[in-house]
Amino acid sequence: MTAPESRPIISLENINLTRNKTLILKNANWQIHPGEHWVLLGPNGCGKSSLINAMLGYLWPTSGKITMLGETLGETDIFRLRHRAITVSESLTKQFNQKLTGWQILLTGLRAHLNIWSPATQNEQDTIAGFSCDYNLESLLHKPMAVMSTGERQRILIARAMLASPRILILDEPYAGLDMAGREQIMN
Repeated sequence: MTAPESRPIISLENINLTRNKTLILKNANWQIHPGEHWVLLGPNGCGKSSLINAMLGYLWPTSGKITMLGETLGETDIFRLRHRAITVSESLTKQFNQKLTGWQILLTGLRAHLNIWSPATQNEQDTIAGFSCDYNLESLLHKPMAVMSTGERQRILIARAMLASPRILILDEPYAGLDMAGREQIMN
């Protein structure tokens, strides 16, 4: 039996992903262990974002097995798992209702959903208020995503991810659209 410390937090076994008769990923195998930091490099269209979306259960592979934090995707409650493993990506941005404000986007992060199905609890309101103050997000709280700049969207989506205190954080081009000050804020 593998010791808990050496067990991978993410494991991909023979992942194949086909969409519209196009093979996107072929026999992808990868393990990420606790404390490791990875960077995926490659040209546009090579499958980096598709791999990330498959790892988090936003895109289902055609075949293969994905295990995250000891749980097999397809055999576990994906919404519960998404509280512990969060991504920030341009493809995620496109899935949001563009009328949602920065405050509402932060609320979706607390709930691990992409939309709001019920009013915020007092605890959720207090958490978002404190967090947005600590991370200088007040100017974005009432701004709809549709009118945010690329950098503002990145800041609010990374804040959304951090608000949930995930065990795994996956950033897909995290500095896209950020100026030097924005990059410094994200690094901090």
